[in-house]
Amino acid sequence: MKRLFALIILVVFLLCGINAVAMSEDDVIRIIACSDFQRTSGDTDSNESCIGAVRDILSAMEADGLTRADGFFCCGDYDRGWGASAAGVRDLTECVSHVADDGIVLVQGNHDPAGTQGLSPSGSNDPASGEYGVYVIHEDEYPSFQQDEAAVRKIAGKLREYLLEKAEECYDRPIFVLSHLPLHYTMRTYYNGDCRYASYLLDAMNEGAERGLNILYLFGHNHSNFYDNYLGHGSIYLRPGDGINIATEWNAYEERTLGFTYMNAGYVGYCYPHEEGADATLTMTLFEIRDGELTVKRYSADGLHDLKSAGVNTGEHYNRGLLADERVYSSPDVITLTKPEPRPEPEPEPEPEPEPEPEPEPEPEPEPEPEPEPEPEPITYTVTFINGDERISYNVPAGEAAPLPDTPVYNGEEKPYTDYTFAGWTDEAWGAAALNAINTDTVCYARYTELFTHPFTDLDMDDYYGEAVRYCLREGVMRGDGEASFSPHRTVSRAMLVTVLYRMEGEPDVSGVQPPFTDVERGAWYADSVAWAYGPGVVNGMTPTAFFPSDGLTREQFATVLYRYARDVKGVDVGTAEGADLSGYADGERVSAYAYEAVLWANVSGYVGGVSATLLSPRGVATRAQMATVLHRFATCQ
Repeated sequence: MKRLFALIILVVFLLCGINAVAMSEDDVIRIIACSDFQRTSGDTDSNESCIGAVRDILSAMEADGLTRADGFFCCGDYDRGWGASAAGVRDLTECVSHVADDGIVLVQGNHDPAGTQGLSPSGSNDPASGEYGVYVIHEDEYPSFQQDEAAVRKIAGKLREYLLEKAEECYDRPIFVLSHLPLHYTMRTYYNGDCRYASYLLDAMNEGAERGLNILYLFGHNHSNFYDNYLGHGSIYLRPGDGINIATEWNAYEERTLGFTYMNAGYVGYCYPHEEGADATLTMTLFEIRDGELTVKRYSADGLHDLKSAGVNTGEHYNRGLLADERVYSSPDVITLTKPEPRPEPEPEPEPEPEPEPEPEPEPEPEPEPEPEPEPEPITYTVTFINGDERISYNVPAGEAAPLPDTPVYNGEEKPYTDYTFAGWTDEAWGAAALNAINTDTVCYARYTELFTHPFTDLDMDDYYGEAVRYCLREGVMRGDGEASFSPHRTVSRAMLVTVLYRMEGEPDVSGVQPPFTDVERGAWYADSVAWAYGPGVVNGMTPTAFFPSDGLTREQFATVLYRYARDVKGVDVGTAEGADLSGYADGERVSAYAYEAVLWANVSGYVGGVSATLLSPRGVATRAQMATVLHRFATCQ
């Protein structure tokens, strides 16, 4: 009987222990996050590539023990085509519904029209459970191409109110701030104004963090070009205390300190590295809240992935001083949750001691009336407004505000394919001119925001060649292939290449130069370009008397012309390091003997890369998009 009683006690103890473990596991709150459920340009009929990526990453999480999630976040962009976002929202939510069918929060991205069905409301999206906080900032409130400073200040003010209310509640759970746009400075800030006024949001969240709140800022957006290469590209994760570059102007930034966790949620559509070594892995993030801790894990289809990958240097960023952040943060990261302390009630001030009655003072002797002073001459200052070669001057009394002239129209040297919008009057240091109280002679200059615009319907500015084509069009070295077409994938002809190089040199005078080519007619659109290139030997004829202007160029021929141009016209040192070769490419031996030295120099210098990690394709055709990319790299690295 005693043995039977002991056996019953043991069984009851074991069952209670199992239930306690199950209950503890049930207490864990799990949230999945991602961004940019955007199909690639080749996946035109459906979102199958995105759906496949999400399923593969979820399978890796499930293999690690995930069965259900209490929430799901996506930081914007649900389709590559404008207007088709609602279908992308439906595909994404159906794809994750087997693990997360509640607590779904979806943010508007820059490819999503306002009011897209399925997007979450702006502002607080806290779940009824109160286990975590969620604040949504839509693209329309914190947009790319930022020009409206007041709008960003407004949404930052609303976020500050939300966070301070949480601090007053002594809220000790994680708070997720979800936005499509990041905060940090990139070349997108320089070109487009992205994140121009991010400092207002940074200040609001740092203030909340100082009160003890546990804030995480999740974003997406920068997956289609080189913009985030210096921070880790596809996998960015910064901890409280890390530095972050924040814009002070469209063309300037400063390093600030983060008081909160900062990360991209993980791209699930596509991610282009654009530089060798940049992390372009598709990932999603899993958050687990338990026992006063928040565990952060990033997953790829292969399992756990680094939260932050090493950054790599990119030409444009490097030239702006944005050097690679080579730190690596591995998964998982465990964050200890803190609880804000309530603010102490101020102590009442003591009642002041009553002051003694003052002794009556004797009546002062009346002073003689002073002689009236002559009226001083009024002091005025000259305020001059300069707009290009236009000047308007006003004489302004000291201390008064200067009158503003009518809104000016840009009259400086105009770049092709560029619209100019007046952005205000600046002083000589390009800061905002102080015009409210004039106390010195003042000179103001009209500043304009440049916006790139073009009529070409066959350009995808998010593709690899986007920034290079933008540069070549704005600098006037390339033009369209028709009124509405650029033909990025058309083969480059011999006439095209020498014409673009001739424009890069400013189209110098070639009168008196007569090449011996009978197939280059006087007055042809490329005639002057051929004469200029023939002089220093940048190009030769295909025969002593024939140039063959319409013949297409191979990639090794293109590299050879660029090599001669760099050496004989620009005076570039075209030597390469001893021992350098093309053995890293499987087809490196297929480079023709006459072109080998030129191809090696162009490859080592970073101007001409492979068509893949292992193929150089020296005898493949060179396209207009590739020409723009190579010439952009060459021009910006000189």
